[in-house]
Amino acid sequence: MNNGWIKIQRSICEHWIWKNQLKLKWWLDLLLMAAHKPTKVNIGNTLVELERGQLVASIRFLQQRWQYKPDPDDPRSKVLTPSVHRIIGFLELLESDNMIIRENNCKKVPKAATLITIVNYDKYQAVNDDYKVDAATIAATIAATIAATKTRTKEEKNISLDNTRVREKKWRDEFSQSQLKQEQLCIALKIDPSECQRLIAEVFADWDVKEKCHTSRADFTSHLLETMRQKLTNEQKQQRNGNNNVDSKAKWRAETAAHLLSKLASIKGR
Repeated sequence: MNNGWIKIQRSICEHWIWKNQLKLKWWLDLLLMAAHKPTKVNIGNTLVELERGQLVASIRFLQQRWQYKPDPDDPRSKVLTPSVHRIIGFLELLESDNMIIRENNCKKVPKAATLITIVNYDKYQAVNDDYKVDAATIAATIAATIAATKTRTKEEKNISLDNTRVREKKWRDEFSQSQLKQEQLCIALKIDPSECQRLIAEVFADWDVKEKCHTSRADFTSHLLETMRQKLTNEQKQQRNGNNNVDSKAKWRAETAAHLLSKLASIKGR
């Protein structure tokens, strides 16, 4: 009986068997071994018919199945085999509490075996219609759950993005309108207020094109300062290159004029 599952009621935590982990394990094992539907099992040369909640086992079989270590965490702990007296005492204890019914001399089971019936098996292991779910229904439920999760995640991302945009606008308004913040930028970049306002406007325009948003005020401020500094550096480079071009043209013109004057002088001298 290695397939399927069994139901465990939460009320078992209040049962006396819960307090003894070895007896609890043995009881759960009986539930697991019990047939969940009418079936036939082969015991030696005998074919035994079992109803729901029944199992066939010999004391010797249970001894081997219920071997245990007194201390599972200790590698030196030896595997112990429960005695016949202990197994029978446990089954009698269950029977006295009306948890099982034993039939030792049942005609339909071999002489050495015992037919064990779990009392109230149908009550606690009933298969309700709620549990009869086919694979298609399970797949549809999983698909619907995934779709709902994706939708919820998308909505959460949209809300988060909206909040980020609101914060971004607030920070931009502060730097566009606050004279104090602009003065701080002027001092840091060594520029005048009009140039500062121009650079702020250009940076914000670039960010609008790129749909740039920042996660924190510190990130926003440092990025704004760095971008403005980079723009200034680029403009200064372009200005120097322009001046160099003007100087080169003036020098070329002067040299050309001097060369022409030299030629004219030589012609007159002849």
